Amino acid sequence: MANDGLRVLALAFKYYDQDDLSDDEKKAEAIETELCFIGLIGIIDPPRTEVGPAIEVCKNAGIRVIMITGDHPDTARSIATTLGILTPEDVDFINNHQGEEGSELVMIGAKLDLIDKKSLSEREIFPKVFARVSPQNKLKIVKALQMRKEIVAMTGDGVNDAPAIKHANIGVAMGMTGTDLAKQAADMILVDDSFTTIISAVEEGRRTMDNIKKFVFYLLSANSSEIFLMLFLIAIGLDAPFTAVMILYANIIADVPPSLALGVDPAEKDVLTRLPRDPNAGFFNFWSASLVVVQGINMAMISAVVYVVAVWGEGYTVPVARTLVYATLTVMQMVHAFVSKSIKHSTFSRDSLNNKSLIIGVIISILLLIFGIYTPIVNGILELVPFPIWDWGKVILASIIHVIIMEFIKLLLRIQEYTDPKEHKFYSDV
Repeated sequence: MANDGLRVLALAFKYYDQDDLSDDEKKAEAIETELCFIGLIGIIDPPRTEVGPAIEVCKNAGIRVIMITGDHPDTARSIATTLGILTPEDVDFINNHQGEEGSELVMIGAKLDLIDKKSLSEREIFPKVFARVSPQNKLKIVKALQMRKEIVAMTGDGVNDAPAIKHANIGVAMGMTGTDLAKQAADMILVDDSFTTIISAVEEGRRTMDNIKKFVFYLLSANSSEIFLMLFLIAIGLDAPFTAVMILYANIIADVPPSLALGVDPAEKDVLTRLPRDPNAGFFNFWSASLVVVQGINMAMISAVVYVVAVWGEGYTVPVARTLVYATLTVMQMVHAFVSKSIKHSTFSRDSLNNKSLIIGVIISILLLIFGIYTPIVNGILELVPFPIWDWGKVILASIIHVIIMEFIKLLLRIQEYTDPKEHKFYSDV
C-alpha cells in the first residue's frame, strides 16, 4: 500500500479488566502488549491536481523541488513519482543502485542523522525526497543546500517547521493551516495554501526585475544618444543640435511616459522557461553595457545624418535643422521604447502591442512633440520652429532604419542562444 502512495495504519485490539490496572504506568504497558492484530488501513491524502503541472513549470524555470515529509519512504517515493519530482529515470536509478552509498535519491531521517550538513552538501547526487524526517533534519537540509550556494525556499505549516523556515533564504508559511509560529518565522505567507501561488510569485518577481532593467536601459540608451549626437556634431564643426530648453522638454515628453509604461510591462513569454539569474551578478555586465552604448550610438548617428543633410545638403537654417533633428531623435526614442520591451525577442512579435500604457504614453508624447513645434508662443519658449510637413517622412524613415538595425542585433542574440543555450553573454543578466 505504501508503494501505491497510501499512508498505512495498523489496527489491533486486546481485552483487559480495567479494575485490575490501577497503576497508570502498568496500565499503559499492559494495554500495548500482546495485542491481537486485525489488519491494515490505507489512507490516501491525494495531492492537489494543480501541483503536478506546477512542479513541471518549476523544472522549466530552473527551480528544483525537493520533497520533505514524515511519511514512510515508500509512500513518499510513490507520491514524488506521481508529482514528477522523481522522473522515470530517477526510479530506474533507484532500483539499480539500491544500497549504494552516496546514491540515494530518497533518504530517510535515520540516515540523515548519521551525516553532518557538510557531508550532505558535498554529495554528488543530492536526494530529491526526504522521508521520516525530524525538525532537526529539515534544518540540516536547508543549511546543506545553502552550503551548495543554492537559494532555498522552505515551505511549512507546523511549529516544527519554524526553525527551517526561519533559516531559509525565503521562508514560506501556510496562511490557512499554518501555525502562528510558522507565520511569524516566514518571509511570505500563502493565504490560499496553494503551491501554484509560489509559481505566480516567481513569475511576478521575474517580471518586476525585467521591467526595472527595461526602464533603466531605455533611459540610458535614450539619454546617451543625445550626448553622443551633440559630441559628434560639435566635433565635426557644426552647431550644437539642441538647446538646454529643448533637452529639458525632450526629457519630459520622451523619457517620462514611455519609461513609466515599461515599468508595468507584462511578463515576457519566456519568463518561466529561462534559468534563474545569478544573485551575485551585477546589474550591468560588459555585454549589457555595450548593448546600451550601441543603441545610443545608433540613434545618434542616424540623427546626425539627418542634421548634416539638412544643413549642408539642403541649406536649412540652424533653427529649422535643430527642430528637424530634435523631432527625429525624439520619435526614434519613443519607437525605441517598443524595441526595449525585450532584449532578444523581435519587436514585431505578437507581444509588442500588449502594453496599452506604453501605446498611450507614446501617443501622448508624439502629440506633445507636435504641440511644441507647431503651437505659436509655445514653440518660441521651447526654441523650436515649424518645418515642412514632408520632412516628417525623414523622421519616420530614421525610426524605421533604427528598428531594422536593432532587429538585426536581436537576431544575432537569438542565434547565439540557439547555438549555445547555456551562454547568454549579451543578456544573461539583462
